[in-house]
Amino acid sequence: MIVSGVRKGMSKKESQEQQQVLHFRLRVLDLVEVYISSETSLSLTLGLTGPLLGLLERCIKDQQLRPLEGRLRHILALFGGLRRFKNVTDVTEEDLAESLSSILVHGQRTQAVFLAVAAEAAALAAFLARAAQLIEGSGALVKVFTSAAQDFLSKRECVLPAAFFNPLLKTSWPGNLQLWKLFAEAAFDEDDKVRFHFVSFRVNFQIFCFWEFHSQDYTIPQKFSIKIFQSTSSIFHPFPMQGVFLQRVFVNL
Repeated sequence: MIVSGVRKGMSKKESQEQQQVLHFRLRVLDLVEVYISSETSLSLTLGLTGPLLGLLERCIKDQQLRPLEGRLRHILALFGGLRRFKNVTDVTEEDLAESLSSILVHGQRTQAVFLAVAAEAAALAAFLARAAQLIEGSGALVKVFTSAAQDFLSKRECVLPAAFFNPLLKTSWPGNLQLWKLFAEAAFDEDDKVRFHFVSFRVNFQIFCFWEFHSQDYTIPQKFSIKIFQSTSSIFHPFPMQGVFLQRVFVNL
């Protein structure tokens, strides 16, 4: 039951009206879910990202909208699995970059609430990366993602969690290579903050695994493998380290 009983200070008629409004909103969200799942138009689907994320933030802050929260989280999670669209015209990479910037702005405006919707924001980021593979590239999306990664690595006040990059790095988007360079430098930079080493190393390893299976240039994973071994060897020096131990470390990343 969406609304149980009559709210304190609210008449029975007002309670019924509020219940009807909630049912109507849920039915609208049902239609939105059907449309998103149909993968019809990239342009129209892209236009829904900002309003849906903004509405989820409102639901977290507004008690009366709380019944919509679970429905919205489910719908936003669907974006992480969208891969094909019947119509991709009228969408440029600049449009995708603008959408990503608007998502990141949410974190600057309401940091506490943004952390509560970080998983949904990450799903949208992965969606934008996949969408970029369907249109002609210009490098605009890479610039915004690179800027976000730089903020994550260099600014302690940055609210982006490491999990924000996980769905993105599991995509086959070529722009991940730009992020790989950033995280590689942070993971093996002696002057970097200690708390970033493991996070950067973990993110780096995910990109490495992706590139191992998708790249035609096999020198990239080979060079990264050597860098991993050299760096981990220096960390555990002078303790002897066997290959089996390294393998277990990587499995747990």
